[in-house]
Amino acid sequence: MKKLVLSLQHLLVMFGATVLVPILTGFNPSVAIFCAGIGTLIFHFCTQGKVPVFLGSSFAFIPVILSAKEAFNGDLAYAQGGIVVAGAIYILISFLVKLVGIDEIKKYFPPQVTGAMIAVIGLNLIPTAFDMASNQFLIAFITLGVALLTNKFAKGFLKQLSILVAVFVGYTISLILGQVDISTISQASLFSIPSFTFPKFSPEATIIVAPVVISVL
Repeated sequence: MKKLVLSLQHLLVMFGATVLVPILTGFNPSVAIFCAGIGTLIFHFCTQGKVPVFLGSSFAFIPVILSAKEAFNGDLAYAQGGIVVAGAIYILISFLVKLVGIDEIKKYFPPQVTGAMIAVIGLNLIPTAFDMASNQFLIAFITLGVALLTNKFAKGFLKQLSILVAVFVGYTISLILGQVDISTISQASLFSIPSFTFPKFSPEATIIVAPVVISVL
């Protein structure tokens, strides 16, 4: 039962992150979810199911995708090309890690480096978070407060469910205040094929996007 509840929380976190990134950058959320699922299956196949994780969208790519989008007059296909190159770099790095070992890699990426990178990513997203919360500050602050208080003061298994508890409370309040709109869900098809597009490759886009792999090693 505990695993089921934790998996539900993981699903909520995964879905929010995986969908939010394409929404903020202009990509198709359906394509993002589909590719994330395929990537996760490949990951579990390669690791023989030893790591219970879902590979979703990375917030680290948001600034560089937007930069590439602006550089090419809104054409996201070039940003896609940069992402493909970044994926190829990840594959090469995985072989390097297997060859020299994870401990050797960690020498060059200590917590002081990776922590600062993660902090910068989070700080860059503050304006986006504020803008989204501005539609209903009360619900946003209550949801955030419940998550923080649960994580700080709850005991045992409940402490691990801070996000799930916060989402439940926030959704309940939104429902009471009439802030829940499911019209898009009710009108959507049960099955549909994502609108795939082909990437375009450019040295400029690759230089903009590919280096971000360093921040999420």
